[in-house]
Amino acid sequence: MLKNQTITPTKIKGFSLVELLIVVTIFAILSVVGTQIVTVSLRSTTKSEEMSTVREDVDFVLNVINRQLRNAKSIDCTASNPIQLSYTNADGNPATIACVNSTNGEIRLDGTRINSANTLINCNFPTVPAIFICTPSIGTNPPAVQVALTARNSANSTSVVSSVVNIVLRSY
Repeated sequence: MLKNQTITPTKIKGFSLVELLIVVTIFAILSVVGTQIVTVSLRSTTKSEEMSTVREDVDFVLNVINRQLRNAKSIDCTASNPIQLSYTNADGNPATIACVNSTNGEIRLDGTRINSANTLINCNFPTVPAIFICTPSIGTNPPAVQVALTARNSANSTSVVSSVVNIVLRSY
């Protein structure tokens, strides 16, 4: 019975080694590309967050300076110090706003730091234009001060924010 029957080999189904290598190579390339996209996206998000933090800190500093100077009784426009401003506060006491420590730039209000430690204000006067530009009272125009700040994140020097504001003192 078995002698008359011929056995035909059945075809084995599956993938060849070459096909498997091609698929593995394609997945490896897609994995590398996907990783690069995720890495670039995370770096972009981090830089955006740093810029936002620096911007918020600069806005806070400018708001404090604005509030102090708008309520000031007078400002001393005779001093020629571009990184320090003297004024008489609303209580009639002498006060100063200064940019100090050119390496760890700080804005100080009567000696108290008002910017966060993560934000460095550029106080190097030779390389940066004046931080405080005072315009004395002329006729009926009250005195004014232009404040220009350039700040960066202490961890990343590429996150730089610049801002300029003009502050006019209230007339008394």
